[in-house]
Amino acid sequence: MVFATQIAVLAAFLGLWQWGADSGTLGNADLFYGSPSGVFNALVDNWDRLLASLGATAAAAFGGFAIGVGCALLIGVLLTQIPFLARVADPYITVLTGLPRIALAPLFVLWFGIGSSAKMALAFSLVFFIVLINVLAGFRGVDNDIVVMARSFGATRLKVVTGVTLPASLPVLFAGLRLGIVFSILGVIAMEMTAASNGLGLDIIRFGQTLQPNGIFAALVILAIAMALLNWVLRTIEGRLLAWVPDRR
Repeated sequence: MVFATQIAVLAAFLGLWQWGADSGTLGNADLFYGSPSGVFNALVDNWDRLLASLGATAAAAFGGFAIGVGCALLIGVLLTQIPFLARVADPYITVLTGLPRIALAPLFVLWFGIGSSAKMALAFSLVFFIVLINVLAGFRGVDNDIVVMARSFGATRLKVVTGVTLPASLPVLFAGLRLGIVFSILGVIAMEMTAASNGLGLDIIRFGQTLQPNGIFAALVILAIAMALLNWVLRTIEGRLLAWVPDRR
């Protein structure tokens, strides 16, 4: 019933959009807001170009995401195991997390040029703090009695981290990963719209400069489908890894 309602709402929206474009009620659709049929034609006409751009965007986003997650996990574990370092780092983490890191895009272009490195750098800066905050929250939320029990059975610090605290913090960590991948892609798109040699963000800018709203929406459709598939993959992995959590069975 829910799925059928969702499809009906989408169909109604597309129908009204197409009617508005055909009737000219809201002005010249080809110049201002496109139409579903126009978006479909733009997808067909620019398919190879958009797929190539998606590949460039995805490569930079996944690269920045992977490096950001790896560094956040490493530093997060280190901070939870050494309280003194955590107290020293806390104000810096708070300040840097609150910075609008999208504003660093011009600096990254200055430092790394307009290639993939600048896009990955911006993606990393967004992902790192999101995942780090979730790692710290997840590790600190683990029941201390379980940790004490593991140590009483002779578990080393490394074994406690890998066998107790990390598995117990996975629900919080996955929330950070899902948010992180979204911000990674958005960061790369923003960088491509600022200065880049390829990618969906650059395509969107070029379609806008040449007054092609259908092309803009075609790029957004490709991006939306890719993000939906990625979210499905993450949720599938999360469901299998967290099958032991009662409310996820």
